[in-house]
Amino acid sequence: MMEKRVGFIGLGIMGMPMARNLIKAGLEVVVHDRTISKVEQMVSEGAKKADSPKELAEESPVVITIVSDTPDVESVILGENGIIEGIKADSVVIDMSTISPQATQKIAARLREKGVYMLDAPVSGGEQGAVNGTLSIMVGGDAKIFKRCQPILEAMGKNIIHVGKTLLASLLSRTFVEFGYSVIAIDADPDANLAATLGFPHPEKITPISEMSALIEE
Repeated sequence: MMEKRVGFIGLGIMGMPMARNLIKAGLEVVVHDRTISKVEQMVSEGAKKADSPKELAEESPVVITIVSDTPDVESVILGENGIIEGIKADSVVIDMSTISPQATQKIAARLREKGVYMLDAPVSGGEQGAVNGTLSIMVGGDAKIFKRCQPILEAMGKNIIHVGKTLLASLLSRTFVEFGYSVIAIDADPDANLAATLGFPHPEKITPISEMSALIEE
């Protein structure tokens, strides 16, 4: 069953059109951003505002974050008046930023202490993809939680790929960009042809996720 209320933090070039698409999908969207004018714009389009990440999390069973970089994500989730101070057990945080895998693991561990799940779900497709709802979204995290949140993700993207239970989606996303798609890692199904699914030109260059583990430990 699709969640009816979603909290959304980060109304930038990508985030604002993504939040709009959630509203278009019939969801009740609660928004927060440091720039008040962006929040007011979304409120005029049907969103509800929250004055802090904590307040937003208190009333949202699913919280999406898409902010600039690792320190911003850590601040929004773990900082003073952050998501972790307000979120309830069995809720889900979906981070759609592209941050360091070490930070993702740290944040996920802190959330688990409160009985909260996390999905790592960086996006690609640019501003136009965000506007059109055609983003590619790579998702790392528990399969049941992915299924629970899949309808929400489908409101924002066209190619939704679950890369396995390990929170490595941000790492894989950077790998595709920085190394010309030379490594693709999957642990949900080692034989799955992710490269072909996403239209990448080198499907033969697939490495099992077990061989990538050293990258996380460095």
